[in-house]
Amino acid sequence: MTLTQLHWPDVDAYATAMTGLRPGGLTFHSLTPITAGRARHWLRTVGHVRAVLADPWTADSPIVLDQASWSLAAALLSTFPSTATDHATDSEAPSVRGDASAATLREVAGFIDAHADRPIGPTDITGLAGMPVAEIIEGFRRRHDRHPAVLLWRARLRGVRRSLLDADPAVTVLAAAAARWGFTRLGRFRVAYVQAFGETPDQTLRR
Repeated sequence: MTLTQLHWPDVDAYATAMTGLRPGGLTFHSLTPITAGRARHWLRTVGHVRAVLADPWTADSPIVLDQASWSLAAALLSTFPSTATDHATDSEAPSVRGDASAATLREVAGFIDAHADRPIGPTDITGLAGMPVAEIIEGFRRRHDRHPAVLLWRARLRGVRRSLLDADPAVTVLAAAAARWGFTRLGRFRVAYVQAFGETPDQTLRR
């Protein structure tokens, strides 16, 4: 059996951003998974993160490290009973309404586009918008029928393209260029890149 260590302030901050739980209010009631399905999800997430961080092309990327941290935090909170799950399932708690204004959503979208080359997590969106990120997510869903993660994903694809256009094909490793922008699965990245730009990343690099 191996241990998985998480930075507790990051987990607490994730719980606050996603559920509106007060900062410092996260405690776990048990280390028994809520369901067997959640347990399997936790183990798959841990396995995936370990595989990603074992790859030398991805392990040094700040974006990848940040994504790994948030993925583990999300899986942890959805797997084990805690005050965060209590808060999220409290029938008397205010429901997620998606009341973020159009101006707030534009500000968030602009922030995502301008900072796609840096780690961006739920706490960044919460700090910018001044409300739980769940409200922002619901706002984007209702007004634009998309998740803000899609905006970030597309912005990072454009970032990879700019990097490849500026790169020296003689010394650039595609896997490293993709990982710099948070893409850790090269096969899926290639498919997404072709769909977005009509050419392979290798073709872009050789221009």
